Amino acid sequence: MTKPVASDKFDLAAPLLETKGNVTDMENVPINRLRFLQQRLALSEAELEVLRPFREFFVSGKDKFADYFYGVFSGIPETKYIIERLDDPGRMKRIWARWFESLLGRDALDDKFLAYLWRIGGRHVEVGLDQRFTNLGFSVVRQFCHGMVISGIPEEKRADVLVALDKLMDLCLLVETSAYIAATTRCDLELINGIADKIRNKITIIGGNIRMLKRKAEPSSPAFEIYENLIMESRMCENMVKDINVYNDLFQRETEFQDVSLEDALRRAVERIKPEENFKGVALEVAISPDASYVHADPHDVKKLLVYTLENAFEAAEGDAPRVRVSADKGCMPAEFVCIEFFNTGTPPKPEAIEKFYSPFYSTKAEGSGFGVPIAVLAAKKNFGTLEISPAGDEGTSVKVTLPAAAQQPAP
Repeated sequence: MTKPVASDKFDLAAPLLETKGNVTDMENVPINRLRFLQQRLALSEAELEVLRPFREFFVSGKDKFADYFYGVFSGIPETKYIIERLDDPGRMKRIWARWFESLLGRDALDDKFLAYLWRIGGRHVEVGLDQRFTNLGFSVVRQFCHGMVISGIPEEKRADVLVALDKLMDLCLLVETSAYIAATTRCDLELINGIADKIRNKITIIGGNIRMLKRKAEPSSPAFEIYENLIMESRMCENMVKDINVYNDLFQRETEFQDVSLEDALRRAVERIKPEENFKGVALEVAISPDASYVHADPHDVKKLLVYTLENAFEAAEGDAPRVRVSADKGCMPAEFVCIEFFNTGTPPKPEAIEKFYSPFYSTKAEGSGFGVPIAVLAAKKNFGTLEISPAGDEGTSVKVTLPAAAQQPAP
């Protein structure tokens, strides 16, 4: 377990552990996402104004808070072990007193403050602290503050002060939990990406050698067919590695919402997949209602969603006149969402097969990676949308996607 470093240069100190690095360094801190959490909590400078008259009162209780906090966590074996590793037994009390003073005496909820909270969550991952103890820590802080309000704030002011305090504690907990999850998954994703890159390099070399051997083999020889099968398998592995990297990148990217033209995004997606040889002969129909022409989502996510869903639709299209139809309208629930339907002719999927489509690595195609649907589902979920696959009668397959509609649709 890593021992915390000195924290004198920081504006705040973590409720359980110190953070490392420069608190003013904003690199890799998803400020937009954190501001979104703050907005959802309806936490504004107005709450700080409610607390402003009582700053000195709260700050006066910082040492009592530190003693109380220390008592709670020195009584838990896992956190007691961390505390006892410090050179100075009173160090954490000073850290917690300074944190309490800074939190309850703030002038503004600025980006610097959000960045520091974010790094606390990451620091907890570094030292192996269970996230449940962070949650417990903020419950303890909340209880202590509530006790101070009841004992020392005028009765007519208590309700407003308690609301402001709860919002502030909720923000701290949400930001640090988000950082904890991001740091934990980042470690896993970096490992997966590293493995995928190593495998891709080996597959490229193996595939190149097989192609070279195939060129030297007679088409009528048994070896030629074996080389063909090996090349097909290597392509499948290459596609799988590529799509794993796409999935991981999509998972890690911060969502940046803006109004996106469905027509423009769809046109670019079609241009991306149309050159595929096996898609030729498949007709495409597009019908986008004027009141559903724009969605409020991340352009990068929308692109991935459209490309992979369209690609699957084109690959599955069958029949004497194979076709794919993409339609969009606002006839879905909730009303503020756009419903996009991807339909392709062909054999409808059986109910027992539909659930498998959502699972990574499952594919009915010889060279499929099994990541097309999971990538599209992830892109939809990141933007508060959904993706549902279903049979379209006896005609084919329907994939229905919902995405938030833009606040105002441009006039036709």
